[in-house]
Amino acid sequence: MKKVVVLLLCFILLGCTKNYYKELGYDSKTVKKIESLKDNNQVFFSEYNENLTNIINNEDFIEDNLKTYVLFVDLLDCDTVIRLVNNKTLGEFNLNRINEIINDQNYDENHLEEYLKYYPRTSESLLIKLINNDRMDEYPLIAKLASDKGFVEDNVDIYLKHIEEKETIRELIEYINSKAYLPPYENEEKADTDKYGYLVLVNKYYKLAEDYKPDDLVEVESNYGRGFLRKEAYEAYKKMQDDAEKEGLSMYITSPYRSYDTQYKLYNYYLSIDPQDIVDTYSARPGNSEHQLGLAVDILSPGYDFGNFYQTKEAEWLKENAYKYGFIFRYPEDKVDITGYKFEPWHYRYVGKIAKDIYDSGLTYDEYFEKYIK
Repeated sequence: MKKVVVLLLCFILLGCTKNYYKELGYDSKTVKKIESLKDNNQVFFSEYNENLTNIINNEDFIEDNLKTYVLFVDLLDCDTVIRLVNNKTLGEFNLNRINEIINDQNYDENHLEEYLKYYPRTSESLLIKLINNDRMDEYPLIAKLASDKGFVEDNVDIYLKHIEEKETIRELIEYINSKAYLPPYENEEKADTDKYGYLVLVNKYYKLAEDYKPDDLVEVESNYGRGFLRKEAYEAYKKMQDDAEKEGLSMYITSPYRSYDTQYKLYNYYLSIDPQDIVDTYSARPGNSEHQLGLAVDILSPGYDFGNFYQTKEAEWLKENAYKYGFIFRYPEDKVDITGYKFEPWHYRYVGKIAKDIYDSGLTYDEYFEKYIK
C-alpha cells in the first residue's frame, strides 16, 4: 500500500509540473524537452520566455549548457547565444562584460566576437570605437597607453598625435592630461565653481571670473596666521596646525585668500622685477590663482621664509600628513613641467575628503582633475 501511495504522488507531481509549464504558455513539444532536462530547471522557467523556447528547440542545443544559455538569453539573439556558448566564447566569466558592451551607445552586434576577442585588456567603450572604426592596427600601442594610471579615453587621439614628444608613456600622459602641450593662457576654459565646488581646478588653462569671491570667507585668528579662508578649509587647517604643534612643530598661514585685484597688483609688481616668462613660473596671472578660491594657503614656520622653508621639519611633515586634513601639496619639485610653476613647498590646496585619493594616486591635481573629476 505504501508503494502505491508513493507512485501515485509521483504521478501527481509530474502532472502538476507539466500543467505548470503549459499554463505558462509552453507548447507540448517544449514541455517534453523541459521534463527531460536535469537539475531543477523550473528555476529557469518561472515565466514564459519565447527565447528560451527557441533555444531549447534549436538543433544545436546542448543540455549541459542550459544554465549558461539562460544567462544570455535576454541579452543576445538565440542563434548567437547557442553558437558562442557552445564554442566557449560566452560564459559566466564574461557576463558583466557582455552587459557593458551591449549597453554602449556604439555597440554593433556584427562585431560582438571581435569585441570579446580582446577581453579584458581595455575598456569596452574604447574597444568598440576602435573596432567600429577599423583602427585595431593601433590597438597594441593604445593598450599600453590604457595601462597607465592616468589614462583618459577621450584623449587617445591627442596622445597618439604627441607620442614622439615624450620618452615614456607616463610622461606623455602627464603632458597631455595637464594640457601642458597647449600654450598657457590661450583659449582658457571657465573654472566652473558652481559645477565643481571645492574641487574646481584653477591653473593656466582654467580661469576664474574677475568678480568671483567666496561667500563663506572667515578671518584667520592671529595664532593661526593672517588673512581670510573659506570656513570649511579653515576649520580643517586649524586641526592640522593643532596636531602639528602637538608634535613640537610650529607653522602659520601667511597668504590665504587673494582677490582678483590683489592678484593683479601682485603679478604686476613681479613684472616690474622680472620678464613675464620668468614671472609666469612663480606667480599666477589674475584669475588663474588658486588663492582667489579661498582654498589655498601658503604655510611658513617662524624664522623661515619662502626661500628656505623646504629645509624645515614642518615642510616634511606637511608633505606626509596634509592629505589627512583635506589638503594637497600642489606644486611638487618633480612636477614643474606639469603644474607650470616652480617648486613651492609652502603652497597647499584644500579639496576635502578626496585628498587621500589624490595623495595615493601620485598624480598632480591638474592630472587627477582631468581623469577623475572632469
